Amino acid sequence: MRTVVALIAASLLIGCSGLEPNTDLGLRVQASVTPRIARASDTAAVLHVRVTITNPTDQDMIIVTGGPPYRITGDPTESAGLSHSFRIANSTDPLNAGPSADWWGSSVDTVPANRGYYVSQDVELTFWRAGGWPLEPGEYRVRGFYNGREGEPAPFTIVP
Repeated sequence: MRTVVALIAASLLIGCSGLEPNTDLGLRVQASVTPRIARASDTAAVLHVRVTITNPTDQDMIIVTGGPPYRITGDPTESAGLSHSFRIANSTDPLNAGPSADWWGSSVDTVPANRGYYVSQDVELTFWRAGGWPLEPGEYRVRGFYNGREGEPAPFTIVP
């Protein structure tokens, strides 16, 4: 019984620690990617990228995204009017080591209390190559952004 209580308490602590905001907006921004290991030689390989925003508070949040007009640059922190964005990074290129995506919409977003939204994009490795990005074996990470604020990145590895 003690073991079960300790496991439940540990699970609650671990679960709650992931609910804290990680941006100055009071939102939690998090990127994810599956699979975590992809083969460059696999002609059918696809990375599933997701950027999630969560409002961990008990009050709705109204976020001004700044558009229109929109200003989209290679760096989401210098753009205006974006909601979600992601960039693929590696040790030599923090913003353009692979394909990226930006989403925009209304000038104001409402994020309900204790709720969230996500956007997702499939990145085919054949598209990665065709876009001119070198697809080299190594460690990468997906950097997720919301309204120019970066959240928790998601690591992945490309193997030969």
